[in-house]
Amino acid sequence: MWGVYRIFYFTLVTDLSRVLYAFEGSIRKANLKNNFKRLWVSDSVPHEKAYDTSGETIVSIESKVIDITGRLRVLLKQSGRDLNDVTIVAVTKKQSTSAIQEVVSAGINHIGESYLQEALNKQIELNDDLICWHFIGQVQSNKCQLIAKNFSWVHSVSSEKVVALLAKGRELSDSPLNICIQVNLCGESQKSGVSLSEVPKLIKSVEAQPMLNLRGLMFIPPKTANGSGLASLFRTMVDLKAYWVEKGVLLDVLSMGMSQDYELAVEHGSTMIRVGQAIFGER
Repeated sequence: MWGVYRIFYFTLVTDLSRVLYAFEGSIRKANLKNNFKRLWVSDSVPHEKAYDTSGETIVSIESKVIDITGRLRVLLKQSGRDLNDVTIVAVTKKQSTSAIQEVVSAGINHIGESYLQEALNKQIELNDDLICWHFIGQVQSNKCQLIAKNFSWVHSVSSEKVVALLAKGRELSDSPLNICIQVNLCGESQKSGVSLSEVPKLIKSVEAQPMLNLRGLMFIPPKTANGSGLASLFRTMVDLKAYWVEKGVLLDVLSMGMSQDYELAVEHGSTMIRVGQAIFGER
């Protein structure tokens, strides 16, 4: 009789253990799900969607790139231009190398940096020959040599001194450094760039250097510019480029348009946009 009780007791305990294990498993799954909803997007999160603390979906880098290219496709089709007419430069200032890898995987291999040392560290860590590096920050004289050696493009050239130093730093390279002259249309004292009257002299200075390849003009509008005023500034840059092309200067690039205004810039003829926040979100 005791043997029967033992069998019954063992069966009861086993079944109860299974029930408790299943219940605990449900709790663990529920907690895991709740914890995941509290996550911010981090470098360890892949292209899948994650959630912020409010439960709202955060769009992946890949999805944002798809959205931007889709918008460009519509704009360019409306104006009779090809999608290849516009190059997207992903501005990765203060972004991690894993974020850069994500944007490259999403199809953008033009990477823009503003700070030399930060950029050099990323270049060493990534060691990716497929990335085309653009220097888009203010060019300091004492950093020209390293900029010339480690970048393919410099967008912010605004003095003859910088031109000479970049050319010297590029002397031993296999190919010329692509140059855009930054134009300061509104005479903003806190911003780099040459005035309209200084453009001819700087064009001549760049063209005189065999290891510099003058490609175009770059423009950053005032933060207060918007609507028709901003459109007018973009048109002025388009006209300026056209003027010099007519004079025989081989300019094929107009670098203008950022996250907040790239669509308007493209509508008015931009061929290269510098986009950071629209891809990576606010820093």
